Amino acid sequence: MRAIRVDLRLSEQKYAFPQEEAGMATVTVEGRGGPVVLSIANEGLGLAPDFVVSEAETFGWQRVRGLVDQLDGEAGILPSTGTHVPVVFPMSGVEVR
Repeated sequence: MRAIRVDLRLSEQKYAFPQEEAGMATVTVEGRGGPVVLSIANEGLGLAPDFVVSEAETFGWQRVRGLVDQLDGEAGILPSTGTHVPVVFPMSGVEVR
């Protein structure tokens, strides 16, 4: 889960706020007795309206998809100002430290 968060945050830093613009970003993790939801959102430039996670060919998205698959999870894009990426996976895929 940490690697997914790091990869998405690095992508956010690189693309969401070009030329060091200021903006808001949030990372949340929720999950009590059900699936875990890692949610990463920002108020940056956003993705193309027709962007589909499962079809993205960039190295970063391929890596995120691979990590999500290892947890038997799913990643998507929710409509928002900027970008909102929820990653949902079963609690059994989470290593608690």
